[in-house]
Parts: sequence; C-alpha cells; structure tokens
Amino acid sequence: MNHRTAFDGTVPASQPWGRFVKFLALFVLPGLFLAWIHNSFPYIRPGYELVVEEKSRLAREGGIFAAAPAARPRLAVFGSSVALSGFVPRLFEELSGGTVDAYNMGLPGSILYFDQLESLVKSGQAPTHVVVTNPWGGDDPPRGLALVWNDAALRDALVPFHDTPRDLVLFALRSRTAGGLAALYDDTRHVLTALREDKGFHFIKSQSHYPNDALPEGFRLPSDKPDEVLWRTFHASGAPFERLRRLAREHGIKVLIVPRYLRRGEGAEPPAEDTEATRQMQPYPEIEVVGPAYWLLPPALFSDPTHTNPAGAREYTTRLWNLLRDRLQPAAVAASR
Repeated sequence: MNHRTAFDGTVPASQPWGRFVKFLALFVLPGLFLAWIHNSFPYIRPGYELVVEEKSRLAREGGIFAAAPAARPRLAVFGSSVALSGFVPRLFEELSGGTVDAYNMGLPGSILYFDQLESLVKSGQAPTHVVVTNPWGGDDPPRGLALVWNDAALRDALVPFHDTPRDLVLFALRSRTAGGLAALYDDTRHVLTALREDKGFHFIKSQSHYPNDALPEGFRLPSDKPDEVLWRTFHASGAPFERLRRLAREHGIKVLIVPRYLRRGEGAEPPAEDTEATRQMQPYPEIEVVGPAYWLLPPALFSDPTHTNPAGAREYTTRLWNLLRDRLQPAAVAASR
C-alpha cells in the first residue's frame, strides 16, 4: 500500500475534513434550512411577534406619520397589549374633526417601547404628543457587549429562527381548527394588513371565548380586588425614562400619562386624579399626568379578562378624546394658522 492507514497509529489526512463535513451536515445545514423557513414563511410565527416586528419596521422606514414637518398635532399611543386593543386611531381622528393625526403604537407583552419612539424620531416621524397608558420598564434591553452576558438576548440576536420548530408545530396544531394550513396562513397575513389599515389598532380575538366577543355580566376572577384602588408605579429613573425625557426635550414632544382601562370589579373606583403619579412626574415639565389611574368599563365591553372588544375600544377611545381634546385642539388651531 502506498498510503498510511489508521492501523499504523497516524490520523488519515482526510479525517479532519470528514469531521468538518459532518459538522456542517449536523448543525449548519439544518440551521440554514430553519433560517430559510423563518424568512420565507413569516406568517407561521405567533401574531404578537409579527405585530412587534411590523410596527418596529414602520417606525424605522416610514409609514406611521408623514416624514414632512408636522402641520397638525401627531399623537402616538404607547403601551402594552391593553393599548394595542383599546385605542382606535381612526375614530380618534374622526372625533377631532380631522385636526389630529393618531397612531396606535401599542406592543403586545412589552413595557419597553421607547425603541420605537426613537425610531420615529430618527426617521423624521416624531410625534408632537406621546400618550402612555402603562408604566415603562426600569431597564433597557441589553445591547452591544451587554448581549454577551444575557443568554436569551444573545440567542435572539444571533439565531432569530431558534423558535421555528416550535412555531411549525403550533401552527400545524392551530390550523386544525382554522380550516387548514393555507387558510390559517392567509388569516395571519390579513392580521398585518388590517393592522396597517387600522393605523396600529388590533382586536385580540384569539383570546375571546364568549359569544359575541363579550364577557357575561357579573364576570369575575379570583384575583380581582373590587375594594382596592390599583395604583400604577412609574419609574422616575432608569435608561428608558432618561431616554424618554431626552427625546421629549430635544424634539418638543409632550408626554401625557393617561388612564388605562380595567373591568368593573377588577379594582375599586379610583379618585379623579392619579395623585401619586402626578407627584412622581412633577419635577419633569415635559411629562404630564392627566385624569385618574384608570377607567372601569363593564364586562360586556371586554373580549377576555384583560382586553376590550371593538365596542370597548370605541368607548375607551372616545373617553381619551374627551380627556385630551383641550390639550390637542389649541395646538391644531395654532398649526392651521
């Protein structure tokens, strides 16, 4: 034989390459396949991920407000899924008589939402008024070198398709009650189409389990506290708060902290003013607390224990307009002049 074999104690020259090929076959190629599925079939992913991604994209690239200088007040409502399902921008604009532009920037499951505000500013879409419905988080998500010390954030940044196998399984299971794979995929696509047409508003129908998407009268949860006022706690420190203040000062943005909504019986009727939040924000003139901590709405206006149905969203939006009209209309008149 004119070449060495494994029996003479040496390693064949081709063995490292064989191991490398096996590594590619076992890890890299499946990863590339999952990445292709992730990018080519986006609507198999959970709806909340798609909503966050779409609003973030519109904030970066345009599509929220016109990039030209504001000719009238531009109002962006920020918050969690409670804001997402509770504020109807087109109704708010209609109530204003067309003097205000509005957009729903609510994000499901998020209390760290000022990345989107900063993107709006950078893309020339800065709102004149930012409406906040719930407290923001105390710390920014990790970035840069900080990602190294956060396993979950590092994984999301380097391997965005890591949940694709789970998404495929859940999508297949949900499709059994949604008319099949193609029907569910098309329905999810329409969710984003409606999100754009409705200026960020989204009715969270997937969690509704009652006729006509309305909770029955007298609905209660064991966790309800009907005799206790459920105050909010806003962090007057931390990276998100400092970033909000900086953006407000540098770009002339007025931040309005407004009531959220709760079910009747979920908490006690609050005082007419949120005195604690007002005290916390008093040193910061760019931020104003308006109205009570929350409004109580009847269960019939909720599709699930947390989120309003379309009728409830109209009620909440109308209340917001009545609360803010005196702060927005003078600005609209000044802009028209």
